[in-house]
Amino acid sequence: MPVHRHLVAAVALLLSAVSVTGQNAKQMAITLDDLPFGYARNLTTAQRREAVGRVLATLRKYDITAAMFVVGSGINDQNRDFVDAVAAAGHTIGNHSFSHRDFGTMSVEDYAIDIQRGGEAITPWLKGTHFFRYPLLRQG
Repeated sequence: MPVHRHLVAAVALLLSAVSVTGQNAKQMAITLDDLPFGYARNLTTAQRREAVGRVLATLRKYDITAAMFVVGSGINDQNRDFVDAVAAAGHTIGNHSFSHRDFGTMSVEDYAIDIQRGGEAITPWLKGTHFFRYPLLRQG
């Protein structure tokens, strides 16, 4: 199964698990990392665009608002519309650094600069509270 289908299937499975009828309402944070899906290098821009559309459709179907963490260096003219679509759908855009490097391998100065550059790259989409997620979930 292609990468984008795995992503859509995972989101659908997770959302179906939280929509069990007859139970008290519960809250869960739904987050997606690595937008604009730079890890899916084997997919064309059109396939990535389709994957973003499917993820957004699945979230909309279940009335879910998510936070999506963007790698600043991954934004370019061919995929800027991915982030536009996510923001337009009402999802939170968060900072996932500029380079997506392992912060455990960087100096403190380079670490701070990378976070700042990531924030600057996503400035057009930032609203309200600003969120950051460490790349590779490593705090350094």
